[in-house]
Amino acid sequence: MVSGREEVVPRERYLASARWRAELAARAGLPTTPSEELYDVVIVGAGPAGLTAAVYAASEGLRTLVCERHAPGGQAGTSSRIENYPGFPDGVGGAELAAGTYRQARRLGAEFLIGVEIESAHPESDQLIDLTLTSGAKLRGRSGVIATGVAYRQLSAQGVEQFAGRGVHYGSATDAAPRYSGAHVVVVGGANSAGQDSARMV
Repeated sequence: MVSGREEVVPRERYLASARWRAELAARAGLPTTPSEELYDVVIVGAGPAGLTAAVYAASEGLRTLVCERHAPGGQAGTSSRIENYPGFPDGVGGAELAAGTYRQARRLGAEFLIGVEIESAHPESDQLIDLTLTSGAKLRGRSGVIATGVAYRQLSAQGVEQFAGRGVHYGSATDAAPRYSGAHVVVVGGANSAGQDSARMV
């Protein structure tokens, strides 16, 4: 049985980390504070689903805000080739797809916050949602779209946690292969991402 104390501590630690990330983003000059107090649509996540939702919402003239804790593109942005996205019969690079959709959404008027997450959300009696961001900003939304993407299944090998980000990576950026030239590399998994990463490493 998990006590209330044990449940609270991980959440508080996560929020402290998320607030630190938002402060770091702000100091780096990234947008972390919304320009409006009220939005028609607030989208959480700027992967392919969130970016597409932003394009559709903004193209209909809705005031659209996208909150992304890392960078627009999500997991697809690190994929060397996407073969199953509509409109690209010959496939398209993940970074190219993400960058193009991001530019399109911004051109249509969608606003993006980077390094920011939703800290709390409370529905009010006037049918609006009061939101607090990890940057400390407060705003209201008429509706929301949660497009937070996937979480990698962690490798269960003993002691692997201490090497995460320092030799053990979940997913591989397209420019990672040259750094491992001449080294021994093990790819765990057999899905399309594993195949793409293996091909880049050869």
